[in-house]
Amino acid sequence: MLKQLSSACLAAVCLALPGLAQGNCSTLDVTTQLHPVRPIQTVTVDVQGTLPNAMVVLAISPKPGTTTVNMRAFGLLTLGLEAPFTTLLVGLSDPSGDLKREYVIPDGLGVTRYLQSVTLSIAGSTPVQPAICTSNVTSIDL
Repeated sequence: MLKQLSSACLAAVCLALPGLAQGNCSTLDVTTQLHPVRPIQTVTVDVQGTLPNAMVVLAISPKPGTTTVNMRAFGLLTLGLEAPFTTLLVGLSDPSGDLKREYVIPDGLGVTRYLQSVTLSIAGSTPVQPAICTSNVTSIDL
């Protein structure tokens, strides 16, 4: 359900807002830490320097590459990931433009995933001032 919600939010905001500005304006760092006893690992997602008080979505793909999302009259969103990719709504960045979350997942999955954060912000009332910010692409071995 959360996956569908984050995908819908990304699509709805991108498709509904004119004048989106895009740029790699944030830094994504992803680390893992194995549990000493149990077969689990903690994955830490750390986004820094993004848009303040904005929605952060993580795009996840099995391969790096380039995917351009056509947002019709509103322009193009270019990701450093190859399609297909999935999304995960991470949360809202703080007033400094930072966000850090931890996820506990099984250990030993034997896959590599590539991640890129996409931050969406809506400012102003009339006219609305939308902004979009992407991060670097990073990889993680799970």
